[in-house]
Amino acid sequence: MYDFIAAHPPSTLASGLLSYLNTTALNLGNMVRDVRRDDLGKMPQLGYTPGSRSAVPRILTWCRGLSRTTHTTGFLRQCIHEATSMTALLWSASRAVLPQAIIDDFDAPTTTAGLPRMDWNSFGCPPAGAHVSAVIDTRVYELTGLHLGPLSAFAGQDYTRFTHSESNDNEYVVSLTTNRAVPEEQGRHFYYARYGVKVVNRTGALIVHRVGDAHGTM
Repeated sequence: MYDFIAAHPPSTLASGLLSYLNTTALNLGNMVRDVRRDDLGKMPQLGYTPGSRSAVPRILTWCRGLSRTTHTTGFLRQCIHEATSMTALLWSASRAVLPQAIIDDFDAPTTTAGLPRMDWNSFGCPPAGAHVSAVIDTRVYELTGLHLGPLSAFAGQDYTRFTHSESNDNEYVVSLTTNRAVPEEQGRHFYYARYGVKVVNRTGALIVHRVGDAHGTM
């Protein structure tokens, strides 16, 4: 059993791929509404959501929290494709270094409950598994054979929150810092209150922890 995993692996993600993930996360984050407006920074949600916790019944649907309502269907399709590609690349890279127990923890809700992976919504597009791409150093790479990401993800920007815990259908959460532009002494590092451990946040840092354990940013 694993409590948390932290790695700073510059070799696991090429700088060009990391730059693509960062640019895509920023673009999507600027187009999607922040779902945690009481905290510092932004935390837009991508993929599927059951909606408000107070909603009855809760119905799983694709997040539609765009900051504008005047986008064309083609633009929306491109946004969904970028979210699919970004999460597929992140999840496939994570699977290469994570223990099987944590991979199984993410896969279990989708297999046992028949939930979808992070793919296209109902715009009538082909399955995203057949169309994942990345722009690296101005060159477009069309990729196949990647594992689609879990059904939901967040694209945080300068996000900070007090010590807290959460409850999900799976036990763990995976995060990747695509870019850190401030000096280490300015804080904004991960802190796990249960263990008294601070994880220094750097570009390329891959962090996995149990969502039910008290954690925050400092």
